Amino acid sequence: MRTKTLIFLGITAIFALGISFFLIPHSDIENGILKGKVSIGPICPVEQEGIHCPVPSEAYTSRKVAVYKKNRTIKFAEQSFASDGTYEFLLPPGSYIVDTSTEGIGGAEGVPRAFTIRSGETIIIDFSIDT
Repeated sequence: MRTKTLIFLGITAIFALGISFFLIPHSDIENGILKGKVSIGPICPVEQEGIHCPVPSEAYTSRKVAVYKKNRTIKFAEQSFASDGTYEFLLPPGSYIVDTSTEGIGGAEGVPRAFTIRSGETIIIDFSIDT
């Protein structure tokens, strides 16, 4: 009797684990990470050697960074920079382009930039915006 009960419990456990494998969502593909930092400047009207003009957090948070698929026609993700100028995206493996809008005076150096991310990989792309 005890042996039959143990066999029954064992078969039930295997069956439950098998069913849960199909019912619980899981992914065989691990994402990669794109992250980086933007520098913005000059902030002072005329930069002088030895005089540091801090970048206000609004200079970062008011700008956006975007990730596009291949030929830059499909925007995959977009976010504002963090208050320290950093950004981070969790992306499935594939080929992308990172870019930012350059509203106002100046332009961006280092973007747009194409990259390919693989499963579990971290890619760092830093760039600068000239004001």
